[in-house]
Formats: sequence, C-alpha cells, structure tokens
Amino acid sequence: MTAATGRSDTPTPSDRTDDPVPITRAAPPGGESITTGRRESTAAGPAATERTGSPESTGPETDQRPVVPKSEEHKTGYRDPSMWNRVEKLVGFIGPTTVLTALLFYFGYVATRARFLYFGVALDLLDLSTQDILLYGVEALYVPVTALFLALLVAVTGHAMIGGLLALEHRGIVGWLGVATLLASVLLLARAVIGIVLPRISEAEFPGVTPLCLTIGAALFGYGLWLLRRVGLLWAEQAEDRRRRAIRNWLGSRSVVFLWRLIGVAVSALMIAGLFWATNSFANAYGKGRGHEDAQGLPERPAVLLYTSERIVDLPPGVTETQLPAEDEALVRYRYDGLRLLLESEGRLFLVPSHWTDDSACLVIPYEGVSLRTDP
Repeated sequence: MTAATGRSDTPTPSDRTDDPVPITRAAPPGGESITTGRRESTAAGPAATERTGSPESTGPETDQRPVVPKSEEHKTGYRDPSMWNRVEKLVGFIGPTTVLTALLFYFGYVATRARFLYFGVALDLLDLSTQDILLYGVEALYVPVTALFLALLVAVTGHAMIGGLLALEHRGIVGWLGVATLLASVLLLARAVIGIVLPRISEAEFPGVTPLCLTIGAALFGYGLWLLRRVGLLWAEQAEDRRRRAIRNWLGSRSVVFLWRLIGVAVSALMIAGLFWATNSFANAYGKGRGHEDAQGLPERPAVLLYTSERIVDLPPGVTETQLPAEDEALVRYRYDGLRLLLESEGRLFLVPSHWTDDSACLVIPYEGVSLRTDP
C-alpha cells in the first residue's frame, strides 16, 4: 500500500541539481544515437538557437539568406563583389597610367623640340609619331625621377629620426629644428620669388634652380609648421594649468584645424607646380644637350652625297657644290658633298653639314628629283 505524502511529485527549485542531464540527439540515417553531457537551455528561445548556427536550427526564425539567381541580379540590385573589385582595380590602374602617359608625352615633346631647335628645325615640320615622342619623354625623365626618389628617401629618413626624438621627449631639439626649417623655407621661397619676378635671373641660372627653390621651400615651410604645432601640443599636454589648457584648446580648435588644412592645400599646390616647372626646365635643357651631342657626333656619321637636277642656293658653310657635265640632258646636274643625314620624315630629307657651327643651317630636301648615296 502506498503511503500518501504531503508533497507533490513535481520537483521544486530546491530539489533541482546542477548536474548535467544527458541529452540524446537524433542520429543520422543508418547511425547510432549520440548522447552529450551538457544541458540545453531553452530560456533564450529561438534567438539563441539562431546565433549558435547549429544544424538543428530549422525553425521559421532561422536567418537564411536567399540565393539570388544571376538572371535576377539586375532586378534585385545585387552586385557581385568580385566584379566590382575588378572594376575598382581597373579604374585605379587606368587613372595613374593615363597621367603617366600624358606626362611622358609632354616632357618628350619639350625635350624633342629643344633638341631639333638646336639645328633650327621646328618640331612641327618633323611630324613625329606619338610613340617616338613618348620614347624621347622616357629618356628625358630618367634623371628627374631618380632625383625625386632620392629626395623622398632622405625626407622619410629625416622624418623617422625626428619621430625618434619626439619619442625620447627631446621636444626642445625638435622645436629648434622646426624654427630652423621655417627660416630655411623663407630664404628658399624668397629666392624663388626673385627668380619669378626677374625672368632674366631664371633664364641665366642653372636649369631648375628657381622651381626647385619653390618646391623645397614650400615643403620645408609646411613641415616646419607641423613640427612647431606638434611640439606645442606635446608641451600643452604635460600640465593642467590654465595657460597650457588654453593653448591646447586653441591648437585643436576648428578654426586652427581649418587653417592648417588650407596651408596643406597651398603647400601641396606649390610643390606640384614647382616640380612640374623644374621637370619642364630640365627637359628643355636635356633636349639642348642632346642636340649639342648630335652636333659633336656628326663627323662620325656616314657621309651623304646628294645629286640634284637643280642648283641649291644659300648653301651652309662646309657644303661644296660640284657641277657635273651635261650629257644628253641628264637629270642629275649637281653634286653636293659634306652633308650628314639628321632625320628623314614624310618624304623629306633633313641634311646638315658634317661640321656644325653657329652659322650652319639645315637643308630640307624632298625625295623627288634627287638621288642619294651614303659613304661610310
């Protein structure tokens, strides 16, 4: 006979223990059941199950993203990330490539124009192809690009050393460096202004002095201000007195930050203009130098014997004319010696004397009615 008790069979909270209750999971088809030694909590509800991402989350609240067919991408607005990454890379590549090509063409044009103007030949008469001008541009940019990267290397090294001084709390040294940098920038900018205001100075100076003073002066001016501002902020953060707190608030105010951004834009613009101007001056000087080298190497080129049916007037010094005997009204009546071939373009010969002087000139002879022979 069963004895009656005064308590119900339902366990009270005091009767519950924290021992893990074995839970038997449904086994996959053909497998055995799996028993785990942990208690599954259902207090969190479906949201907890949704976060766990377990295979049992098959309820209606499970986050399952629909698969969008490719044919419906244009309707749903879905974009393939890989495709857009490729587009961004292509745009990022095309932009710098276009700028680089334009710069090569421009500086190649400047250098080639100066090179052939040395012989009195305008570049418009030569009708060179774009590829030729780009090749001349690559040749003219070797030295400026090398100098630019060396300057960047020196600037990065110096900035790293100054960062080390700041880390060691040598603010006084960095502050004096900032003052010295500002003074040097003022002197360089004054020299650049003199070269701009007085063109005869920039024309007589070594190529690129005035634009390089402008570029380096602007860079040092911006960097000197940055050093002083950095030292001022570090000094103001060391104490909490009213004066330093006011200086720190002023340096971090919106007006000072806006002014600092304007200074950065102005410095960047001056640096870009100065670099472009300096490279242009170097390309022009490089073209003149190549023209001088070509003139010095003319005697080593193959000699050109020119036969014509008509006489050439106003021969440059160093070119001799020989009249040939007329036999049966021959088409060739004159021979000219002492010539060298400078260039051939669009059915025309650009001939110069074998020894170039200040009184020399270039002969432009069409192919029609002439015969040509070269002697090594």
